[in-house]
Amino acid sequence: MCGNYLNTIDDLSILTANNIHNVHIDIMDGHFVPNITFGFDFVNHMNTLPFNKDVHLLMDYPSLAVGAITVKKNDMISFHLECKESPKKIIERIKNKSQVGIVLNPETEPEAILPYIKSIDSILLMCIIPGFYGQRFISSSYGKAEKTMTLVKQYNPSVRVGVDGAIGKEQISIFLKHGISHFILGTRAIYKGDLDANLKKLPKLKVLTQTK
Repeated sequence: MCGNYLNTIDDLSILTANNIHNVHIDIMDGHFVPNITFGFDFVNHMNTLPFNKDVHLLMDYPSLAVGAITVKKNDMISFHLECKESPKKIIERIKNKSQVGIVLNPETEPEAILPYIKSIDSILLMCIIPGFYGQRFISSSYGKAEKTMTLVKQYNPSVRVGVDGAIGKEQISIFLKHGISHFILGTRAIYKGDLDANLKKLPKLKVLTQTK
């Protein structure tokens, strides 16, 4: 969503050339957040390309997307704990198709994940108010990440913890110290200016880095 939609194919080719093979796709419904991005068919067409997909459902009713999109077993479908549906039921539906992740808005405390932490593969922490790219990074996200990692180590060490929103080199270096291993990169890190040049300047991290 951070790129120019008219250049999507060209951008994907640049990502491939720079060994980026994990793509974060934000699907927004105009209700959960006041924006609309990609539709279900876009995700389905992405299956023809050599990318692992992390489909991020910013929706009041994410089950609508879960039933409509086609993904692979090693892909990820993530939904917001703050949605209007039962997290338990959504997790069950997603597990039949792919890996499952839960996303937490900035105001949601990490403890809210505990009822579901043994049933999921990923936790994603939003570091901006979700809906639009280019927003201010919320500095309290560092403390929230540290608290989340403490819970994960205690209850389910296999869960991957990631951060999304205004993530740049400075944020990556600090989050690494808290044990975060999954970074969603957009405007701040790669899409402002020359995409290819920015990708080549990224730190060489042995962690999962995705572009949105």
